[in-house]
Amino acid sequence: MDPGTVSKILWHFTGGPKRDVNTDKQELSLKPEKEAYKILCEILESKTIFTSQQHEDFRYSGEIEYLNDMTVNILNDFNKIDKLLTAKVCCLAEIPIQHLYYHSIRYGKFAIGFHRNFIFNNKFNPVFYTLDTKTISREIATLFKEINNFKIECDNIKSQLEELINLNEQKIIDNLVRSNNSNLKKIKKLLIGFQRIMSFFKTFSENEFDTIYCEREWRSLYPLKFNYQDIAMIIL
Repeated sequence: MDPGTVSKILWHFTGGPKRDVNTDKQELSLKPEKEAYKILCEILESKTIFTSQQHEDFRYSGEIEYLNDMTVNILNDFNKIDKLLTAKVCCLAEIPIQHLYYHSIRYGKFAIGFHRNFIFNNKFNPVFYTLDTKTISREIATLFKEINNFKIECDNIKSQLEELINLNEQKIIDNLVRSNNSNLKKIKKLLIGFQRIMSFFKTFSENEFDTIYCEREWRSLYPLKFNYQDIAMIIL
């Protein structure tokens, strides 16, 4: 028996607010209905939903200091919310049909619904929801920043090595440069990978349980290419 909290259709709404490039925040008003309808038609024509133009936010408060295997210390201001940017994603919402009206208040009245089996087989995954004040948010942010700090250190070492002109030590310098460049390549790969993993985490605040948390979002790092038989329903 269906519990009524899951959906066999996943939705992409086209009328949500734009992002203000000056404030880097979502605007309060929805897109005009003509624009939302035009986007819907373009998606159906191209049979593709592309990844978002903006990076998603990963919000967190404070940082973590690892004391031993079981204990951590929370640093910085607990009440201050910082953010990191994740990779760009393609988003869908797993919302039962009877709850779509509530979702349309925030995202407009035009949507394409896809069969869940099709989405399941197309690199989409439900996101991991966490409050931005929870320890796991701080741990993820701390690890990302530690890797990035290591990259900065290697960049500094590279700059210092390039300034050395002692010819008698040139062979040693060349080996150090080669080793450091190798480390930089590995770190850059780690940062890219970590940013991609963060894309599947959705942070939200305590006043967003009735908005962000209830969206049941699925994400992919790739555009969604579909055929018309993959569509379960179109909402106008």
